[in-house]
Amino acid sequence: MMTGAKFEEAIGCFDRSLEEDPRDVRSWNNKGISLLSLGRFEGALSCLEKAIDLNPMNASYWYNKGICQERLGRLDEAILAYDKAVELYPKYAEAWFNRARALEAKGDETAAIEAWRRYLQVAANKRGQQEWTARALERLAELKR
Repeated sequence: MMTGAKFEEAIGCFDRSLEEDPRDVRSWNNKGISLLSLGRFEGALSCLEKAIDLNPMNASYWYNKGICQERLGRLDEAILAYDKAVELYPKYAEAWFNRARALEAKGDETAAIEAWRRYLQVAANKRGQQEWTARALERLAELKR
């Protein structure tokens, strides 16, 4: 796991890369992820929006934007970003999971139930989803009560 100092170091590397090539979409995304990891959500969002401007067809960039929006308490914007991520990559399990969580936080139980179900379908054969699947099943059971 990276420490705050390592993220700061990485941000410096991304900044140098972006000085050389301001259209380096991967550096914009990775700088955004690093800022997100440090809790600098507005800065992260700015970087991720730049990555999306340069490559709007990358589902991961939209997913990362959704995380930033959610951390900023902007649930509607987060849901829209997750929607775009799953539109671009319908089998994006993590985006379905976060979408369901955001919908639930917003109080839209009907849409959350559908998103949890979709997550479970997509995650059924994916490695590394056991813990998330257990949480999804728990949330789905709770909402159906």
